[in-house]
Parts: sequence; C-alpha cells; structure tokens
Amino acid sequence: MATAERIVQREIEAVLSQRRDKDIAISPSSLLRDELGLTSLNMIEILTNVCECAKIELTSLSDVDLSRLKRVSDIISLVERREISRV
Repeated sequence: MATAERIVQREIEAVLSQRRDKDIAISPSSLLRDELGLTSLNMIEILTNVCECAKIELTSLSDVDLSRLKRVSDIISLVERREISRV
C-alpha cells in the first residue's frame, strides 16, 4: 500500500471508529458519502489530518479539488499529485 493510501485509510478509519458502524469496509473505490456515510464535517477532519501528515497546505486545495472528492481514491490521487508537484 502506497504512503498516500495508508495515510488516507488511517484517517478515514479514525473518523469511522468514532461512530457505531465501525465495521464498514474501506477500499479505494468506496464512495465517501454514500457508502462510508461521511459528513461534510468528517471530510474536513479527514482532509485536515491527511494534509498535515502529507505536509500539504490545506489552503492550497481549490474548490474544484474539493468538489471532485467522491471516492477514497480521489483523496489518494489528490495527495499523490500534490506530493509529485513538490518534487
């Protein structure tokens, strides 16, 4: 599992562990809202923590970036693109 994928997985698991439905399977194809039941507040928490871990400025994410986040893989791709652009 790639670093970006591990970070995203860990942060989503942390948010889901605070809820009663802890046994939800998380995969890159999981829909953030429909399958995982993440709220806007959950997404802010996840993105804040993912950006901190990946050393990405949260404020560098545009509205377009955020509007494209539908699946777990979308967050992973966003992190990977940002990591590559820093190199």
